[in-house]
Amino acid sequence: SNSLADANNVATIHRYVGGYDSATMLLLSLDNNVTDSSPATIHTVTNNNVTFSAAAAKFGTHGAVFNGSSGYLTIPDNADFDFSGGSWTIDFWMKWLVRAANQTIYFQRTDDNNYIQIYSINTTTMRLKIVAASVTVVTLDFVPASTTDPNTWSHVAIVESGNNYYAFKDGALVVSTTDTDRAANYTQVVTIGASNFAAGAANYFEGYIDEFRISNSARWTSNFSPPTSAYGPSNLTNILIGSTLPLKGIN
Repeated sequence: SNSLADANNVATIHRYVGGYDSATMLLLSLDNNVTDSSPATIHTVTNNNVTFSAAAAKFGTHGAVFNGSSGYLTIPDNADFDFSGGSWTIDFWMKWLVRAANQTIYFQRTDDNNYIQIYSINTTTMRLKIVAASVTVVTLDFVPASTTDPNTWSHVAIVESGNNYYAFKDGALVVSTTDTDRAANYTQVVTIGASNFAAGAANYFEGYIDEFRISNSARWTSNFSPPTSAYGPSNLTNILIGSTLPLKGIN
């Protein structure tokens, strides 16, 4: 019942989407840091030349800037990143600034013959690739962002549910496939923003990433509404922030 309705006296209510629940294995809000906000095991994230900028923020005050030449994050291997059970989701917001082939979003390996990678295969298309004993056993190609406006944010989700793989852009299913092959329980570090074969980091992503999450459940198998704010606890609904000047008549 605020009776002061001019622009300086209107309260803002921010709604947070439940996002770090018991299925959340890693959650990087990338809000000027690489802190993991997952609820159980808090993972140590090593920052290798990734910077932060307000211009790179989808939500919050900052987002992560991957420079395309040396920027990436690493996380020690953990059972939380074991996808061999066939139920997992990787989702994130991305703005792909300079498009080129072989830019990597996600990578983990046991050795150079056994790994999982999400990377670009050309200037428009990205691929989920799972390699076992030097053989590519799973391939899922998808267009993750606008092909006409490289400065558009896109929410991307890659999901496995049993023998079914799905790729979503902004909540819309863009491709799916059925395959009985699965990722392994890899043993080397998880890398975000680059590949990381035995020779070292390479194939760097160039763009912005925000709200990067790994889940041990298949969060979506059909169209959904993409997040409208930063992920928060699953039981959090609204937070009243207030206004630039005092309110009048509010209860």
